Amino acid sequence: MLKNKDNYLSAQIVLGFVDYFAELIDGKPFHHQYDFRKPGLYEGFEKKHQVTNGNLTIHSLEDAYKKYWWDNKDYAENKRILDKISKKIKEYRRGEESREECLKVLERVLEWGAGNKYTKLFVSNMDWAKSKENIDKLMEDGVKEMQKHDPNPKLFDNEKGPRMNAGFTKYYALACEDVIIYDGRVAAALGFLTKKYLKQESRDWIPDELNFGYTGNKYRNPNKCEVNYELTNKFKLIISHHHHAESNIRANWIISEAMGKVKDKEWDSEKIDMRKIEAALFILGYSL
Repeated sequence: MLKNKDNYLSAQIVLGFVDYFAELIDGKPFHHQYDFRKPGLYEGFEKKHQVTNGNLTIHSLEDAYKKYWWDNKDYAENKRILDKISKKIKEYRRGEESREECLKVLERVLEWGAGNKYTKLFVSNMDWAKSKENIDKLMEDGVKEMQKHDPNPKLFDNEKGPRMNAGFTKYYALACEDVIIYDGRVAAALGFLTKKYLKQESRDWIPDELNFGYTGNKYRNPNKCEVNYELTNKFKLIISHHHHAESNIRANWIISEAMGKVKDKEWDSEKIDMRKIEAALFILGYSL
């Protein structure tokens, strides 16, 4: 069960992981390498980042951020797109809510996240949204819940409540300042880093507070990642909307708290923010 924000962040194991994550933001090195399966890389990526034999090596979170790509675009190009969508969401939320406007902006979010309008994720999420007469209210309820100090993730399991999955997390992240996109890649990366932390601390058990749910992709299962360390329990597969929301909220809190502890406030001469850290996790979790 999810504790309120203050109680969660004061747990000893969470305090330790926040410090560890702050060190990672500050440049603590690690090694991770994987093969590309369906790259979708922008032109010049492989030469710029010295990709050899289809392998990409990650040396730190900042390094992962610098190697970000999505839909044949780099970080800067994707950021321009997301900034426009985020602005639209915030303009829409400040105005008089309407079902039609909500569906328009939601479609833009989901299309960006899926890469096109033909994927199963995009179609199923838009079909669900269009089936809800009060979709504008549902999305607003979801945004508010994600920002509470004492949230109730089970709201997302309610048949009459908002939805949470790898598509809708993108809407909540773009609507809020301190919410990250929690998709399969980000979930995998957090599991990977948690396992490294537990190994460092000689702990053989994943505490509930750090048991980040993962989405089931065989390439992104933190229980089978390259970290050579045996644990007596496993990271849990996300099987419900509320479990996804709970993992997302915990990640938001940990990353926000860690950002307040970092010494070096810049990556690549730019201010570090939630989007950059999210981007780093996205690339790190491409394949475990």
